[in-house]
Amino acid sequence: MNDRKWRGDNDKVRRKKRQALNALLVNIADSLPEQERESIAQVCLEDFRSDMESRTEWDAMHADWVAVYNQQDAPINRPWPNSSDESLGLLTEACNSFQSRAYKAFFASRMPVAAISTNPGIPGSSERAKRVSQFLQWSLFFKDQTYKEEKSAMLLRVAVHGSDFTKTYFDPVMNKIVTRAVRAEDLYVPYHIGPINIEDVHRKTELIHLNLNEGRIRASEGYFLLPPEPMMIGALRSPIQEQNDRDNGIHASATQSEDMAQIIEQHCHLDLDGDGIAEPYKIWVDVTSEKLLRIEVRYEVDQSGLPLNGRLPIEEYTHYRFLVNPDGFYGYGLGFLLGKTNIAINKLLRQFIDATTLSIHGNMSGFISEALNISKGPVKIELGSLKTVSASTDDIQKGIKTLSFPAPPNTLMQAIAQLETRAQRIGATTDAAAGDINKVFQPTTMQTMVEQSLVMFTSVQEFLLHSWSKELNKIYRLHGIYFRGIESFISVTPEGPEEMVVTEQDFMDDMLIMPVADPRMMNQQSRVQKAQFLFEFAKNNPIVANNPEALLAVSRRLLEEMEIDGIDGILPRSVDELPPPPPDPKAMAEQAKVQVEQQKLQLEAQSAQQQLQIEAQKMQVDQQMKQAQMVGDQQLQQLRIENERMLQEMRIRNEAEIARMKQEYESMRVQQELAAKQAMEAQKAKMEADTKIMVARIGAAGADVPGI
Repeated sequence: MNDRKWRGDNDKVRRKKRQALNALLVNIADSLPEQERESIAQVCLEDFRSDMESRTEWDAMHADWVAVYNQQDAPINRPWPNSSDESLGLLTEACNSFQSRAYKAFFASRMPVAAISTNPGIPGSSERAKRVSQFLQWSLFFKDQTYKEEKSAMLLRVAVHGSDFTKTYFDPVMNKIVTRAVRAEDLYVPYHIGPINIEDVHRKTELIHLNLNEGRIRASEGYFLLPPEPMMIGALRSPIQEQNDRDNGIHASATQSEDMAQIIEQHCHLDLDGDGIAEPYKIWVDVTSEKLLRIEVRYEVDQSGLPLNGRLPIEEYTHYRFLVNPDGFYGYGLGFLLGKTNIAINKLLRQFIDATTLSIHGNMSGFISEALNISKGPVKIELGSLKTVSASTDDIQKGIKTLSFPAPPNTLMQAIAQLETRAQRIGATTDAAAGDINKVFQPTTMQTMVEQSLVMFTSVQEFLLHSWSKELNKIYRLHGIYFRGIESFISVTPEGPEEMVVTEQDFMDDMLIMPVADPRMMNQQSRVQKAQFLFEFAKNNPIVANNPEALLAVSRRLLEEMEIDGIDGILPRSVDELPPPPPDPKAMAEQAKVQVEQQKLQLEAQSAQQQLQIEAQKMQVDQQMKQAQMVGDQQLQQLRIENERMLQEMRIRNEAEIARMKQEYESMRVQQELAAKQAMEAQKAKMEADTKIMVARIGAAGADVPGI
């Protein structure tokens, strides 16, 4: 059993009632009766089908260009099965070349978007413009990872088809500002006579292929009145989409889609208040169920819902055109300019290949007579071998008739070369522009050839940049309406990331958002050369050489074009951060001369003063020396007297001391002699006593020994 209940069910979706964030977002369809809803839905669908019918041939023509770009334009009448179907990708090369050059022009620097204050005299306007610029860089190129990819795809589509669109609006369900790509094949406008801008088109209908589950979410959030129904695969398919699917080898199934819904969003005028004047509205209708989903006002209102600016319609779509059609709405692209030429070249190329094939293989085909008695059916001869037959060689020559196909004429290749040359000039894919040349040219000649070949593309890129400026200002306007509070973001600069903050006051209606790009500088080398020329010009021009602001600007530009990192570490951001300028050399010389003269006079005065001081000091020293000499003589005389007195006293004391010492010596000598004499007498007496005792002991000992 194939149970599909897990994919969701419209019958189970319950719609919420929620307060709109702004009076612009109120679903007016809620207040209309069912009969009016059905009537409005039918009118919108009828107008849509009428607009789609009016451009049927336009769709078919652009489908052919898609086939040519994809190199899948098959021959209409093949001369035989598997005949040549090769293509020469002139349109492919031209579109890809333009897309790559234009992308570099759009995003030539790291800061491709700048905010410009319309009231530069207001204090803080330059700082606010810088914050807004940094915030837009962050939100578009870093926070939104698909913005640059969509711009790249837009440039390719606009090159092929001539027109492409973006839609800028606030989505209350996602609660964010959305910039979405809209293909030209999905935006239908009524037939107009003469040129007209998208702002002046009174009715625009976009065919939206919405994810079915997203439609249910929008219904549950109260954005739609009811969920959209699943679309039928193949319904309202454009020839362009069908051609692209065939070229890529994919196809749609014949069953009902379970994932997608088809919705038209029509920007038109309705008289809902019955005053006889129609006002601009946005209307959503489900194509499958033909039910009205939503109605919004499309003019400025205040918070209470009252109209402003005379109910002038708000334009959400931005039209990007390759070349402006002077007599119509959709622009001219390279498909229009080169499509038929590329198809003609493809035909001639296939004729040349087929004629060459016939001249090689066709000449080996022919007819065999039955008289040769050879088996019926095709006869093949194996190279390098001989076959036995009953007929003679003369009969074989007469019985075999080979076909004769001439080689393709040289005029065929000449026609191809002529058409290719003209197509390359139109598509700016000449050898010089592509960098593939076989001749040697002077550098200036080569540069002139490249510049002249890209003049048209430079103008086209200026048109596209103007349209991009409109889109950027729409984004800024929506921030002014829906941005609340503050938001921090990361400012990515060559010096590294920096955290910054924006507030709702930063998005006041006094700013213009402009792309910072020069389509004339389509490669880095040319931009660097131009920056170097400006730097040398400013440095050598006496009018500019003394202007520090101009020198700082050209210096920073040169480093930015060379994509040098850390510029703020090399150069300051403003003149206020510059060190003081060096003085004028002539003024310095004059000032030094004056200073030398002043120093000379000061030295002379100081020398004279020092001479006087020296003379005075000399006189003072002489006087002091005289006084010192007199004092010295007196002191010397006193010293002499004192010395004589002291010598006399010392002589007397010495004589007395000598006498005393002599007396003490004599006394000590007498005492020592007496003591020595007494000691000797005592020693002598002791020795005599000891001798007597020893003699007595010896005598006693002899008496005791027998025989003695």
